Amino acid sequence: MPIYAISDLHLSIGMPNKAMDVFGPGWRGYMDRIEGEWRGLVGEGDCVLMPGDFSWAMRIEDALPDFLFLEGLPGKKILSKGNHDYWWTTMTKMRGFLSAHNLKTIDFLHNDSYVTDGGVGVAAARGWLCPGAPGFCEQDEKIYLRELIRLRLSIDSLKRRETAGKLILMLHYPPMNFKKATGFSEIIGECKPDLCLYGHLHGETAATAFEGRALSTEYRLVSADHLRFKPLLILGSGD
Repeated sequence: MPIYAISDLHLSIGMPNKAMDVFGPGWRGYMDRIEGEWRGLVGEGDCVLMPGDFSWAMRIEDALPDFLFLEGLPGKKILSKGNHDYWWTTMTKMRGFLSAHNLKTIDFLHNDSYVTDGGVGVAAARGWLCPGAPGFCEQDEKIYLRELIRLRLSIDSLKRRETAGKLILMLHYPPMNFKKATGFSEIIGECKPDLCLYGHLHGETAATAFEGRALSTEYRLVSADHLRFKPLLILGSGD
């Protein structure tokens, strides 16, 4: 089963005043570009991992047009939370929302894990600003520590499931602070995933991203604009 990744779609079908075009020519026509690139790559039996910032909607009901757009694209989509996913609510409510609207190709990851049809294990957390980041404050410290717990809960959930041995972690925030170690990178060093995917960074800030291999883990930034709105193939059918 091929596995792709893309984050930070920032869809706004139900909230056209939040369209991303205002952030420069690189975002012009981004929804058409997402759809065209996606359909050119992803098959119905493939999986797409989406670490955060899916929709600008404030409530999940307002995000329905964005979810319908996603449902219409090929593949199984696994979403985890980003800092702008204000629509995110409890897993019970979100899965009830999917069921009520017959959205069959979408699921969420939060404090739990996912195993693809090919046996690849996926764990996820939102992540957060890390100590040493500009403006990091006491409230950030509380959220940062909570997100470390959430990542461990997701990894522990995966340990109780049968996988083919390959492990992917997805975070919304970068796991390293200006390429320096953090609590997230320490957890990554402990569990040794094959891949760590993250988003959040756009434009010039993407230059601060670490991409490449560190020890046994490959790190990839998968923000939509960084990928030029083309889902990234991270594991092929032969991997």
